[in-house]
Amino acid sequence: MKKPKGRVIAIVASAGGGRRFGEGSRDKVFASLNGKPLLYHTLKNLTASAKVKYIVLVVSGRSIDSARSLIDRFGFDKVKYIVTGGKRRTDSVFNALGALKDVIKREDFILVHDGARPLAAPGLIDRTIALAAVSGAAIAAIPVTSTIKRADGRGRVISTVDRKGLWEIQTPQVFRAGILSAAYGNGKRHLLNRATDDASLVEGLGRTVRISPGDSTNIKITTKSDLKLAEALIKGRAK
Repeated sequence: MKKPKGRVIAIVASAGGGRRFGEGSRDKVFASLNGKPLLYHTLKNLTASAKVKYIVLVVSGRSIDSARSLIDRFGFDKVKYIVTGGKRRTDSVFNALGALKDVIKREDFILVHDGARPLAAPGLIDRTIALAAVSGAAIAAIPVTSTIKRADGRGRVISTVDRKGLWEIQTPQVFRAGILSAAYGNGKRHLLNRATDDASLVEGLGRTVRISPGDSTNIKITTKSDLKLAEALIKGRAK
């Protein structure tokens, strides 16, 4: 497994309010998962990776104090910056890159991870970093196994999509710092607004992005049903 020459700096995007989650007064990353905040599990896995040098945590403005409290309570020493996020995910990553502009070098690597993915195991994180070390850009993903259909606005099926070559993209997504900075610096505002992940911006530079094997348990918590599933998966791992 190739070791990156530069440092690996993780950006944890956790600024989403989670309207579908229904927490109301607090962001979903602070919801309880197996007796601890969801975000605790995400940070614990990143901290467990020896390859990750330090972490930039991006949260909403209303969650700054909660984030500081969590970091102090659990001793997450790798979290060096807490940054206020933006309206969209790309705005949050953009803000984090801005906070890092005076400390990152082109040969460093930036790992972007969803704060709401608490089950990304350290092994998954490390192999994605290792692939980025040789390719410059790598993302965790799993093959699409369900039947996919295209429909019109009225819910009428137009066609069945060939699954071959289709992948469900996860995080972490890891890029050489110079590549990701260029992708965000080069991105037109409408492209940043439309992008749903960082890899699509890197693809816009004409760069090749490699796929690293993800894991079906590396779920993103979007609803309370997802939270219950994550709880069951954590308990299953403990057996």
